Amino acid sequence: ITTPPAVTAQTRAVEEASQSAVDSVVKEVEERASSQPASLEEEVDRSVEDLTTPPVAPVIETEEVEAPVQEQPVEQISNESLEAPEPAEQQIAALTPAPDTSLPSRQRILFAESNTDLGSDMLSKLDTVAATLRDNPNIRAQLFAYASGQDTDTGHAQSRRVSLSRALEIRNYLVEQGVPSTRLDVRALGQKYSEPPSDRVDIIFAVR
Repeated sequence: ITTPPAVTAQTRAVEEASQSAVDSVVKEVEERASSQPASLEEEVDRSVEDLTTPPVAPVIETEEVEAPVQEQPVEQISNESLEAPEPAEQQIAALTPAPDTSLPSRQRILFAESNTDLGSDMLSKLDTVAATLRDNPNIRAQLFAYASGQDTDTGHAQSRRVSLSRALEIRNYLVEQGVPSTRLDVRALGQKYSEPPSDRVDIIFAVR
């Protein structure tokens, strides 16, 4: 422990005062030496001992004050933050519903050779096609028409005209049933068929 400067100065002042007092006592004792010669030496020693004993300087105790430790707030972690994040694919799948890619089955309308008229059995199938198109505005119908004929230039041209007439008959009927014409595609293919029967119209559904 380091003695403060104020205590050191006080001690020095006491020592100087003690020395001055000693000098005064010695002088006084010498003046009384004539009357008490036997006790002069003892009195001087006793006086000097009393005056030269330095006073005990007060000890100032200093207490070390520790700086308060500031506690850091503990962040509470919820169970939700500890859970592993979902994969990006699962998140996208949860937000975006999968599109319905299922389409109605195709319809096949059969004709007699060189005939373009619609029979009663054909109309029931066409009514089903019209209802499907009305109930599903996101799909359209493609009419692929075929016709048999002679394998000549004239025969191919005739077959194409017959197939076109069949496709237009079906198209007109569907329009009468409330189907917009913009959702009906006509393709007159004549004899360009890959499988029998040759006199037919295939109605294929597709996404708009």
